[in-house]
Amino acid sequence: MTIGEQLSAMRQARNLSQADVARALYVTRQTVSRWEQGHTLPNIYVLQDLSALYGCSLDQLIAPSSPVKQKEDEPMYHRINWLGLFGVFWFNLIVGFAAIVVVASLIFSLWVIIGAFIASPVLAALAYVVFGQAEQWWQFAAAALLCLVGAALWRPAVTITQYGWQVFLHYLRYNRRSVIKD
Repeated sequence: MTIGEQLSAMRQARNLSQADVARALYVTRQTVSRWEQGHTLPNIYVLQDLSALYGCSLDQLIAPSSPVKQKEDEPMYHRINWLGLFGVFWFNLIVGFAAIVVVASLIFSLWVIIGAFIASPVLAALAYVVFGQAEQWWQFAAAALLCLVGAALWRPAVTITQYGWQVFLHYLRYNRRSVIKD
């Protein structure tokens, strides 16, 4: 069921006419008709008002009532958008791969720097014990300060890494949608 069909069904379930909905939302009846026919889509603010008018959640309003099922006799290669696959391949090869490499390198560098900051007191102590270098007190103090900075940066680095991973997963999901016709 499309969003338009869902909007129509929810309106009819509440025994409202298109004119009633149009008056409640300060739009024309033709606008409501275009939404229900699938010619246009209401914006998110109108969808919120529609969900309040129909007494349902936004998910219930826009979610299809039945999942889309693949036809048993239709092979998978008929569902692939070949032009979309070609475009996704070249875009990912040229732009996507470069962006992923740059962002992954920056995140990796961030983790290496944080690891070095946290390990700096141990490294300073090891240099003193193993190599017998005469360390000054301010070098140990600086190493301790770097350790504190590294510990303070730990949580933001985790957040940045998780955010980058979520963006990457959404990017993959978007690519899948542009290649495979559901």
